[in-house]
Amino acid sequence: MSNPVRYNVLVITPSDIVAAGVAEILSRSREFVHYATLPDVSYYSESKFSSCDVVLVDPSVASYDQRAELRRVLSGRGVPVLALQTSAMDASLVRAFDGVVSLYDSMDSILARLSSAIEQSSASPSPRNESEELSARERDILTAVAKGKTNKEIADELNISIHTVITHRKNISHKLGINSISGLTVYAILNRLIDVNEY
Repeated sequence: MSNPVRYNVLVITPSDIVAAGVAEILSRSREFVHYATLPDVSYYSESKFSSCDVVLVDPSVASYDQRAELRRVLSGRGVPVLALQTSAMDASLVRAFDGVVSLYDSMDSILARLSSAIEQSSASPSPRNESEELSARERDILTAVAKGKTNKEIADELNISIHTVITHRKNISHKLGINSISGLTVYAILNRLIDVNEY
């Protein structure tokens, strides 16, 4: 009987307790191996961890730009990136990942979600459409909206027309699935596009 394929799981979390728990669950699996743990995304090295097959990342340790960079590096190889949910998470954040594993999931559920993510990435080798991510201009506009600026103020500041601002705002709401200014503000804070201490 041949040995089953084992997939390397990279865990990115600052919590030693969470990392140890995930490693313990993976050690009981015949399908997955705990490959490495990093305290945050800045320690990620494309060459050092090029053998990972799936990534579990605590969204609180990765800014929007860092998640986009991690996805860019890994998507070329079809590596799924799952959110490791340690607390309540905005629904818009979930869409930035290939799936979610919660601290409250059972061992069987966690392993099933990892398997499902790998199966889906194998079935569709093309990476997620980059248009789902906000462009630099859209992030600028989202930041301005979160700071309470009007469409006219944003247009004047960015030297674009009000119509262009409105179009960008519609695109942002469509991509994120958030229609309220308060929801967009929460998204901007959670993704470190604005610093809540400045207000």
